[in-house]
Amino acid sequence: MKILETFDITRINDLVTRARQTPSSPDEQEEIEGWSKSVADPTELLSLFLPLRLREGFVLRAYQYCSGGNGNAIVFAVPAGSDLPEPNECRPSAPDYPEAYSPVPAPPNAHDDFMSFVEGDDTPWSYLLASLLARELWEFGAMWHGCEWSTHTILGTDPFTKPVGTSDAPLDGPTSPVDMWQWDEHAPADWRPVVGSASGRTVVRFYTYTGLGCEQIVRHTDTYGKRGYVFEPDAVAIGHGQGGFVF
Repeated sequence: MKILETFDITRINDLVTRARQTPSSPDEQEEIEGWSKSVADPTELLSLFLPLRLREGFVLRAYQYCSGGNGNAIVFAVPAGSDLPEPNECRPSAPDYPEAYSPVPAPPNAHDDFMSFVEGDDTPWSYLLASLLARELWEFGAMWHGCEWSTHTILGTDPFTKPVGTSDAPLDGPTSPVDMWQWDEHAPADWRPVVGSASGRTVVRFYTYTGLGCEQIVRHTDTYGKRGYVFEPDAVAIGHGQGGFVF
């Protein structure tokens, strides 16, 4: 892969922190069991990721699922001026969605491939933002056992030799020392997120740490099509530590 640009982690983690502070599952909705129209607006989340924007004539809307304090949402791009119908007015769809949350509402004239409706300025920064935005929207409305991506800390330096985050805003990093880790491949020489090109396609690569289940360092590689901000994600755990947690 030919590297086009490498990015400072401080700017990225500032953005992700603000994104994760944006309300996506208000407390009052947790009391509603099953599917309901989300009272949170995923367009507010998108507005943090400039220069990305939604195609003219469309907005983002979501359904929220809640069950015993757990939850997830599903985000759609819908024509501006329209709204989602009540979930019980929709036919069920999305058989690949977790069975516990089925049947998923499938409203007419709504598109769950919302990244197909995202536009930008085609800079390397915009592609990195698209990779992060998609993950934040995939986890929109996540609660308790529904959370996964929100347990990941994006890395920019060796987390075993330098604290993750800043002294004012520390982030989750490895709890077990490096000599207690098992590696499936060599740790990266440069941990910073990069955007590059390969075979005429844009590629975004970054590393994260998560302690969910067990401590892991994960390499994320997103390969974009020749146009637009739709990508194929690939996540590989390259190292495993001794610590971890469960919800």
